[in-house]
Amino acid sequence: MGHGLEMEWRPKCAFLPQAQKGQAAPDLIEKFKGGRPGCTASPPPTAAATAPVSHRTGRRPSLSQCQQPSPPSPSLTTHLTLQYPSRPSQDQQKSCLSAAGGFNYDAPLHGASRTKSVAKLTAQDTEASDKALIERGFFVNRSRVLVGSGTTTFNHAKSPILSWKHLALGWANVEQDTPVKAGTRFCICYKELIPWVMLPLQIAYVTDGNGGNSSGNGKGGVFAFGSGTLQAHLLAGEERFSVQLDEDDQVWYEVMSFSKPAHILSSLGYPYVQLRQRHFALQSGQALLRHVASRSKGTR
Repeated sequence: MGHGLEMEWRPKCAFLPQAQKGQAAPDLIEKFKGGRPGCTASPPPTAAATAPVSHRTGRRPSLSQCQQPSPPSPSLTTHLTLQYPSRPSQDQQKSCLSAAGGFNYDAPLHGASRTKSVAKLTAQDTEASDKALIERGFFVNRSRVLVGSGTTTFNHAKSPILSWKHLALGWANVEQDTPVKAGTRFCICYKELIPWVMLPLQIAYVTDGNGGNSSGNGKGGVFAFGSGTLQAHLLAGEERFSVQLDEDDQVWYEVMSFSKPAHILSSLGYPYVQLRQRHFALQSGQALLRHVASRSKGTR
């Protein structure tokens, strides 16, 4: 005590057995790392062996009491559940969803992508709502396309959203029997370079009605749903798909999302991720337009 003595743990060594006639000598590769050939190391003291003796029982705690299980690495879990050499099966998607946990972004933002009104939004309204999200570190992406006009076109535009045809892009898709209702958990699978990537989401809300229009003139309508990212997703945020019939009887399809990196992979390649998000939204709009055009031809 107070003499500066240091204790050093030294491995205990045992002699190697003599090689029998006709047998090779023991492989020196099995030697103790950093020690002498044939050295068999005793393990360092366990946590239980070095734990203080309890004043109440006079005993040290057991090994199980000292050891605490360590949680799996989030990055490792994400890597193992998201990338596949071929399109993930339904069983693989179910397995991913069962391990995904809850939303991975702040609770006050759940449903933040929800449409506020079917009336025309001014540029100032959109800019203000986007600015609030940007100030919280999110990238906001909007893609809006004019589908046509009238109630019939509005109903035709709802159909592909309900059957997920707006996401049937070849390189990206969702199981078409997935119900569009709040609380539904699903995976979007898309092919990124070589592997398939499987990303877990949950529908945060569904809007089907007048979207808060209180003018009383019976004009306007909206159908929309927003899905939020779950744990193990590469991003954190929300995405909305909506069809709106505005007060001028025009039908619009819009993809709106806000997101930020939730994994080191998306952080490192975020400019590319943003580019892919824009491409995804544009491709979704084209897929919906093709479906509405085919439905319109069939009703003539």
